[in-house]
Amino acid sequence: MTNPVHEIPPQLILNIPFPLIKLAYMQRFLILLLLLAATGKAQQTQKPPLHGRHWMAITGKPLAATAGAALFQQGGNAVDAACAMLAATCTMWDVLSWGGETQALIYHPKTGKVIAVNALGVAPTGATAAFYKGKGYAFPPEYGPLSAVTPGTPGGICHMLSEYGTKSLQEVLRPAMEMAAGYPMEAQTANSIERGKSWIKQWPYSEKVFLTHPGQPREAPEAGEIFVQADLLATLQKMVDAETAALRAGKSRKEAIMAAYNRFYKGDIAQEFVRGAREQGGLITMQDLANWKVIEEEPVHVNYKGIDVYKLREWTQGPMMLQALNILENFDLQAMGYNSPQYIHTVYQAMNLSFADRDFYYGDPYGTLKPPSAGSSAKPTPASAPAPSIRGRTQRASCPETPTLSRTNTIPGNDSSTAGPHCLTLRSKNRRGILSRSTTPSLTSHRTACTTTASGAAPPAWKPPMRKAGWSASRPAADGCPPASPGARA
Repeated sequence: MTNPVHEIPPQLILNIPFPLIKLAYMQRFLILLLLLAATGKAQQTQKPPLHGRHWMAITGKPLAATAGAALFQQGGNAVDAACAMLAATCTMWDVLSWGGETQALIYHPKTGKVIAVNALGVAPTGATAAFYKGKGYAFPPEYGPLSAVTPGTPGGICHMLSEYGTKSLQEVLRPAMEMAAGYPMEAQTANSIERGKSWIKQWPYSEKVFLTHPGQPREAPEAGEIFVQADLLATLQKMVDAETAALRAGKSRKEAIMAAYNRFYKGDIAQEFVRGAREQGGLITMQDLANWKVIEEEPVHVNYKGIDVYKLREWTQGPMMLQALNILENFDLQAMGYNSPQYIHTVYQAMNLSFADRDFYYGDPYGTLKPPSAGSSAKPTPASAPAPSIRGRTQRASCPETPTLSRTNTIPGNDSSTAGPHCLTLRSKNRRGILSRSTTPSLTSHRTACTTTASGAAPPAWKPPMRKAGWSASRPAADGCPPASPGARA
């Protein structure tokens, strides 16, 4: 009897001796393992693509994606779902938590425009260079209260929901509040807390929340353990209560959501936040929270081979991607073959150049010093733009602390002499993917851009995009280097 289980009627199977059944199933199990081993090489390791007809809810956390799906199923729009996913993800202690920042790009189908939302926290007014130097820091610390900025996520959610959503704050926060009351923590987060417990122990409030097994060999939660955040739940409930009270008082949906916003940034939530932060040595004040605002701005964008690509401004890394796309548009990546050595090298070099500009130029677009606008959609004309070469690099004169004039150009076909006598090295559009004010695009280095005018007249007074310590208002020109502009002292 080679297959006893299948040769005997099902109603009699209980009469088969257990060892015989066990042996039969062990044989089938071994055969299955052999089949899996034989086909293992053909198994794909990447996650399958998802397709949706009416909506899609995508985020890095499965539970948070479920929150977004729930809002869609309740008739919410994309902003409702996004706010629910953001709230749920932050509740899962995902790197930034509720004290982090919100960055968003929203496509408005009625206007056809893309809206950029800047809900980035800002440094408190007391976080000056003099303060940190007085504490013995060369730079602000990476962790702890002295590294904290004003929380941006609660305000970002309230702003986006009130302006572009359809649901109430209570509906959007419900999944996050259920998770704050207790959810099974995933292994990645649990193990991250365990690895960082020596840091967490420096701050008693964090230690109390995240190290649920104090004194044990493993003090962090176990994977799958129900993790409770009672204080966070109470805070979110206060925001919902503020919205509910406003609605009962006859306020509109938008006004009610902003009542929750005000309670967080100006009310009792703000008072407790400031008390706790300053108790631990932080600098955030009630005025810092009250003065912070969400900013809506125009995104930067490029058209890459017929596709409009939008990113946030210089306070993120977004323009770097657009700049890389502008460089790569000059190359036939498809002909190189996906992931071929030439393809990888070309993409890598484009990103390398773009990252160099990020490090040198990017900064706060709302500060006194304005970083150059990146990611322009303007394209060089074929007549004025020679074929770019990633191999070619502009040689720059050596001038400490200041950008220099192009002295020797090794890029074939690039004649910078047509740009006129006032071609100062800042940036160019053609090779680096950024808009230049030059009438003739030139392929110069990542610290170059021409400021000539069509008439050849002297350009406006040059100002460095980012000032560095030690810049002098009276630096003499030397070795072809331009003098620093007046008032350029750090």
